[in-house]
Amino acid sequence: MNDDITNKAREQGIKLAIIPIECLSDIKSDMAQLENENNLNELQKWIIRQKYILDVPELDFEAKAIVIAVW
Repeated sequence: MNDDITNKAREQGIKLAIIPIECLSDIKSDMAQLENENNLNELQKWIIRQKYILDVPELDFEAKAIVIAVW
């Protein structure tokens, strides 16, 4: 990853990670399992369904990885 981007993110307290694009389907499967196997309330289920968008968008190129940013 570009050192300038990494450094600017770090200065703002943002952590970055690069993960393979295939991980999105694994995460989506884990989230569905979490929703189905746990006693979640309706708000928790809504958060899982509406706030976590884990589908790969249609792109003009082949995506091989995504950048995750958290702070």
